[in-house]
Amino acid sequence: MLPFIPAEFGLSESSSWRFASAVYSFSAILFFSHSVRRNRNMMGRVLIAGGVTAALLGGCVSEGLVLALNALGAFRQFESGVYFAALFFHFLAAAFFFIRLLYGAFPREEP
Repeated sequence: MLPFIPAEFGLSESSSWRFASAVYSFSAILFFSHSVRRNRNMMGRVLIAGGVTAALLGGCVSEGLVLALNALGAFRQFESGVYFAALFFHFLAAAFFFIRLLYGAFPREEP
């Protein structure tokens, strides 16, 4: 959720960032729980690629907790910075997987 949507309904700037952080936190925690359950059902284990999966799941949990704290007002006057840091983390993870997909798409030379 983008923070300008609650602002259009009359919430203050700080409250808009906090509300958007609450929605974002909920979706991050929901994604984490869904991913763990899906990995266990499909692969028989939670950590598919070892350290990478552990780092991403740990990052997702910590991001969800920081956003929840932001929604509760723990980072007064830094609400927007915390929200954008979480977005930046997601963009880094998406870039990692996009590069990984591109790397896997290149044909390998046979010896």
